[in-house]
Amino acid sequence: VRNVCAVCLAVEALAPDRIAATPVQVGSGTVTCAHGELPIPAPATAAILDSGIPVCAERLDGERCTPTSAALVKPERACSRQCALRRDERLQRAALCASGGGRTVVYWR
Repeated sequence: VRNVCAVCLAVEALAPDRIAATPVQVGSGTVTCAHGELPIPAPATAAILDSGIPVCAERLDGERCTPTSAALVKPERACSRQCALRRDERLQRAALCASGGGRTVVYWR
């Protein structure tokens, strides 16, 4: 709840004209939760992403997108198509390694 409130407060305080999102890094593998072992993306996350949110073709190990983060990205995907067309390697790497406030650290090979 705190992260959703923080994003909403930041958007309200900054009052941007436009918010853009790059394709989402969803991750790969499985995750163990109260419902047992589930594929990544988990069903709730997949349902939100399937509503038209672009995802990265290359998938890193582990869960990189939760249902909460997918829901936060959904209404703010106005220029995701244009962002996906950029070919600058640094931007692509930044999109692949961007993550939320979780505890997972991604190291590039």
